[in-house]
Order: sequence, then C-alpha cells, then structure tokens
Amino acid sequence: CLFFLFSPFSDIRNKFLEVAESYVVTDVIASYKDQTITVCGAEFTIVTLPGHTHESIGIISPDSVFYTGDAFFGEETLNKHGALYYTNIGDTLQSFKKLTTLSPAATVFYHGGLMQGTISQSIPQHETRLMHTVNMVFDLVKESSSGLSVDEISQKVMLSYGIPANPVSWMLTRTNVNAIVAYLCNEKKLKLTTNDALLRAVAL
Repeated sequence: CLFFLFSPFSDIRNKFLEVAESYVVTDVIASYKDQTITVCGAEFTIVTLPGHTHESIGIISPDSVFYTGDAFFGEETLNKHGALYYTNIGDTLQSFKKLTTLSPAATVFYHGGLMQGTISQSIPQHETRLMHTVNMVFDLVKESSSGLSVDEISQKVMLSYGIPANPVSWMLTRTNVNAIVAYLCNEKKLKLTTNDALLRAVAL
C-alpha cells in the first residue's frame, strides 16, 4: 500500500520501508484470528489488530507481556508525531476498541519502548489524535468548492503538522491521506470525482 504496487525508487528505499531480503514461509502457525497458540509448550495469545497495515497482530506472552507491533505507539512516539500512520481507518478504530479490553502486565511497542501496567488510558489519546487528522482532512476538503486532490490534501496536512518535506515523509503522508479519504467516502462524507483527468475529493 505504501508504494501503490510499484517498485519504489531508490530515494525511498531504506530499512524501515522495504524488506532487505526475501522471506520464505516454511510453516503457517495459525490462521488470522484471535486465538491462543502453543509454541514449545508455552501459550501465546494472538490478537488481530488490523489498521496500521493489513492483518496486523499483537502477541501476549505467557508472562502477560503484550507485543503490539505498530497497532499503537508509546508516549514518546505519540508526542513526536502529529499525524499517526494508519492505512485503514475503520479497522484502526475497531482495533482501538479491542485494545481497551486488554490488561497486560507490560507492553512493548515497536515504536515507543516499554510501558508497565494498563494500556486503556493510552488508547483514547490515539483515537483523539487520529480523528483530529480525519476531521482536518474533511474540513480542508469542505472549504474548497471544487474539492481537493489527494496530493493537495497531503501538502496541507504536511504543512499543518510541520512534517519534513522529503520523499519518504511525503509517501507516508499520502498513504495516510488515502486511507482517510477512503474512510470519509465510506462514511458518506466525501465523494471522488474526476475533472480534467484529476481525481478530487469533494464534500457531500
């Protein structure tokens, strides 16, 4: 989804955005659903948390440590970034609801380190931050009588949040904006039009 199904150009190839080596799946441990699996005699809980990417998961270890992947972020990362990166807003909001039902002893974030105790207080902050960006996009489109292209929206979001103007940040922001526009279209708040061979989002 980040590279729109094309091979990325060299400037945006880095260890965070592109897998350096190909991986071969030798064994499928479990299908994509909430479940408990046994590995070497120890039970691990798989929590499906789509939203940041398709079919994201979290894993709770036998000693009640929750490894979140990128489903949500530690406080330092949350405070650092104005716009949070998610590729499916509807799925993300459902995953946030699921996260509020969990009570691990500790949480390990891929972005943001370690947190002891309950995670329920952190989730509303994520939802508020995400919906702030969603509402910003809607307001930007609504203010333009002819609508805005995704590139125009991405530019305004980057300027509003002070996101660095480089190819990687632009690709990340545009992917996020695509997800938000899709969500708002599904919510019947925006529609897509093509005028002069340019795809625009228009408020309903």
